[in-house]
Amino acid sequence: MAFFDSAPDLVAGILSPETAHRGLTTKKRIYEAHGVKEYWIVDLESQTVEAFKRDTDRYMQHARAVNKQQGNCHVGAA
Repeated sequence: MAFFDSAPDLVAGILSPETAHRGLTTKKRIYEAHGVKEYWIVDLESQTVEAFKRDTDRYMQHARAVNKQQGNCHVGAA
């Protein structure tokens, strides 16, 4: 089994109704504590993507994309 000495720069998670709470709380805290620079959360139900970036020791929302129509996506800075 291989282990890494540092955290990845980016982790992306896809939420489902069963995993949404865990992805938004537990996993986010774990990645934050281990130094992951960016955490993207893809929510298929609400058709959104949220991008969080580390600001010193915690995540701040950096951007949010919302699918306003099928096939189109609106991106806005947080």
